[in-house]
Amino acid sequence: MPLWTAQEMAEAMNAEMTNCQNIEIDDISIDSRTLTKGAAYFAIQGVSQDGHLYVDNAFEHGAHIAVIAKEKIEEFAGKNHPLLIVDDVLFALEQLGRAARERCSGKIIAITGSAGKTSTKEMMRAVYANIGKTHASLASLNNHWGVPLTLARMPRDTEFGIFEIGMNHKNEITPLVAMVRPHIACVTTVGAAHAGHFTSVEEIAEAKAEIFSGLEDEGIALLPIENDYYSILQQYAGQDAHKCLSFGAQKGDITFTKEEIDGGRAHLSFSYKQANYPINLKTSGQHMFSNAACVFASLVASGNISEKGLKGFGNFDPGQGRGALDIITLSPEVKITLLDESYNANPISMAATLLSLSEIKKDEEARHVAILGDMLELGEQSQSYHEQLAEQILDLKINPVFLVGPEMQALYEKLKPHIDVHWTQLSGDIIPHILKKLHNNDCVLVKGSLGIRMKTVIDALKENQ
Repeated sequence: MPLWTAQEMAEAMNAEMTNCQNIEIDDISIDSRTLTKGAAYFAIQGVSQDGHLYVDNAFEHGAHIAVIAKEKIEEFAGKNHPLLIVDDVLFALEQLGRAARERCSGKIIAITGSAGKTSTKEMMRAVYANIGKTHASLASLNNHWGVPLTLARMPRDTEFGIFEIGMNHKNEITPLVAMVRPHIACVTTVGAAHAGHFTSVEEIAEAKAEIFSGLEDEGIALLPIENDYYSILQQYAGQDAHKCLSFGAQKGDITFTKEEIDGGRAHLSFSYKQANYPINLKTSGQHMFSNAACVFASLVASGNISEKGLKGFGNFDPGQGRGALDIITLSPEVKITLLDESYNANPISMAATLLSLSEIKKDEEARHVAILGDMLELGEQSQSYHEQLAEQILDLKINPVFLVGPEMQALYEKLKPHIDVHWTQLSGDIIPHILKKLHNNDCVLVKGSLGIRMKTVIDALKENQ
């Protein structure tokens, strides 16, 4: 069956139909450059771009239909485009998302957190796809247009729907989770991400806890019990959830033990109600183990602990920039193990990834090396958050260290008296220093916020293969 028919879309969005009888839709898109043939294109008007300018381009790329605002109809007179005409295009997308949720009889899971949202969502996708028909958001489509877009793309026969929900300010999650209406709501962790928009991390915890407000009847909340703000999450979950399940390394309803780490791959065992459930992961690090515990907790909550589900953990690939491990040959004499965390960074994920780096096995002559970029959106406490990394770096004996960005200068000053450390303003400028200093068998971490462009460093290291 098609994803939608034009008639179904019109009814869901209260839209007028023009030239679109008997049209079937296989996808939903808000970007004319990347839409697939057979898609419906939503001409959303954003802050800097008006999607109506790209309707013609959308049809040239194979769109079957376009959703436009009534006030723009005169711009398309005489073109005979198949159109659905609405008062507000973004609101129409939200309405279609709600209709997709209404017709879905599968199990719906929503995820938020200061770190690990996308990795946990992708791990869930791998696990549940091994059990049944699974739909999950692409990339990090977790905001006010990404969530309804993901809902609208959900096939009618979905058995498991997995939705990532993000926020930069309070009261952003509430309307999004009201659309998703999950049976299971997860918080991966709470920390100082987007701290510049909040007066305290307690406020961040309260904002994350909004995810429980959208739970369906009999809904289950999954909580990280070893997080410093667990009590806040528990308080809010207790108001909205039928039941709470906690997960952690050493305490909680679900706990895990790290049995072995080999070449960046881990063997874990989860414990639940005095039974043990072993899994394999193609990645390592305490933060990934915690993400895996959250995923396992979702299997418990959904009643899907099975051999197929447990095997699905082995299918998870963290992807570029999110913890992928590679062996890189820089020259015939120099091979390194590269841990790519270049997609994003905040204090909680930075601390977890530095620990992951230190746990990668190496021979006696090799070193653990960190290449770190600014952690952005930390507000007035930014300098303090960057300086605080020094203690962990020194304790873990990570050396040398390469730093990028104006915020990292504070960490540079802290480390300079103690270890071999280099600092530049731009990511491209640090590369010559790195290439001069790396030794054979080094284990190298690259991490920073997306805006500081640490992928430039990753690309340069791989180009030297």
